[in-house]
Amino acid sequence: MGGKLTTPIRLAEQPIAGISDFLSWTFAKFCFFRWMWFRNNPRNELILLRSTLSTALLASVYYIVFSDFRFLVIGVDVHPVFILLGINFVIYSNMMKDFSQRSNYGIRLYNDIIQLRSRQDQDWYSYRYATASFAVQLLSLELWGHRDLSHAFNEAIELVIEDAGNKGVKFPDKLTKDTIYSQLNTGVLRCSQIRSILFDYMRLLDQDLAMDSVSKAASAKSGGEIIASTVL
Repeated sequence: MGGKLTTPIRLAEQPIAGISDFLSWTFAKFCFFRWMWFRNNPRNELILLRSTLSTALLASVYYIVFSDFRFLVIGVDVHPVFILLGINFVIYSNMMKDFSQRSNYGIRLYNDIIQLRSRQDQDWYSYRYATASFAVQLLSLELWGHRDLSHAFNEAIELVIEDAGNKGVKFPDKLTKDTIYSQLNTGVLRCSQIRSILFDYMRLLDQDLAMDSVSKAASAKSGGEIIASTVL
């Protein structure tokens, strides 16, 4: 499996559905500069750009309020460049710490998937469910375009789409397997649509597992009755 999705894929921006979405969108885009382009390209060097933009925003607000860039620290007049560099360093350090924690968590999840893959024939449910859950987690962590995880994300998405399509699952928004691949490769599909497909697939797996358990229980009961009748 593989080859149907470009690496890394690009996802589209979520539409604004109301006032709360607008406020959240404004805060995320213009305070932390979490633009979709940055989210599609989680890179160390781009974090420095985001921190610089955030520092520039703070400097602009400060200048608008005070009409001056004079900074006094313990009575000493400090050059604005040093203050701004210090603010940029603090913002960058926090962004990098968050990015490193998310990246390490995503890599640990992928290592778990690799272990499950080696025994998927014996435990098909755990491997497929964990793979779909892994893709959901990468969406939440905004790491679908991560250099070390983008191939794994694509593999997980392809497994889900192919398996769900073979089982006759109806995809949301009247999508088909071909249109999903096409929209993923052209950056049209949204996070919410992918997440909906993954959750529907995980519910399908739960149903399959329940039906399989019932079938095994019925077979065991039938086998026990046959043995009992044979003894009698």
